[in-house]
Amino acid sequence: MADDAVVDLAARLVVLPLEGDLAGQYRIRTGDDRVQFTVNAKGQPLVVTVVKVGHRDGFYDG
Repeated sequence: MADDAVVDLAARLVVLPLEGDLAGQYRIRTGDDRVQFTVNAKGQPLVVTVVKVGHRDGFYDG
């Protein structure tokens, strides 16, 4: 079932907060790739905005 696959994926994700100039944003590492995003939990529904997706090499460089 697709829902089971989503739950399994979510259980394996490690979400970490970013620091410095990127404070307030988060990242997920997926192998050699990164997903950088923000979360707005002030309203309903929760809003997740993907800021950037890319390879780890130079991902956090300006």
